[in-house]
Amino acid sequence: IRRILLATETTNICTSKRELWPKVKVRGTTLRLVKHSQWAVLTRWSAELFVKGWEKLAIYESNSSLSEKVLISWSVPRMGTDLVANFSDVVPRSQIWPNEGRCPDEEVFTTMIYGMYEESKRQVWDSMLSTSNCRTWLRWKKRTPIVWLDEPLDLRRLLEPSTDNEQILFARKFKAGANVKEFIQRVSAPQRSSGLFKPAVMRLPKGFRLPVLGGAGRP
Repeated sequence: IRRILLATETTNICTSKRELWPKVKVRGTTLRLVKHSQWAVLTRWSAELFVKGWEKLAIYESNSSLSEKVLISWSVPRMGTDLVANFSDVVPRSQIWPNEGRCPDEEVFTTMIYGMYEESKRQVWDSMLSTSNCRTWLRWKKRTPIVWLDEPLDLRRLLEPSTDNEQILFARKFKAGANVKEFIQRVSAPQRSSGLFKPAVMRLPKGFRLPVLGGAGRP
């Protein structure tokens, strides 16, 4: 993982099909929000730009029942002349269709780093997206990620030979008691010399809660 990720200075954001990108027309120009996977690998430069934009364009309010702040709205920047997000030229997310039941973590990385897609900058976007790779393996069923209890046969594709650009480095989701012993043994033995795999399991500490990013119907 370290060897592949440090080999380039490329941010890896796995984008979805263009027909799934939310859109809005502003002064005659159609702008699209580039939808992506929730799981991304960002360079330090991209991560710092994302944090800067999110701190400026996201609005939270306190929720006494949850004892934490809840996202109530955020704005989406356009791409500036310097080909990164322009945090001074924005469109409220609520004005971009579709705007209900959306997941901010599938929209914020591309927008806070690069801004929104528009045809006049298609060549720039195509160049960026062509160097971005999907690094996390997952399967969806009825709009919900599959949570595996036993090892799925599909995971064997992680062991198939591929170039570094095609290499999947992470996989999700598994139940806490999922039986992945056989898979880890296969990863650890024959492929160990390649240096591509080193199995690891991340477990959240007891009582840990992820931050709330709004509810159904919120932008």
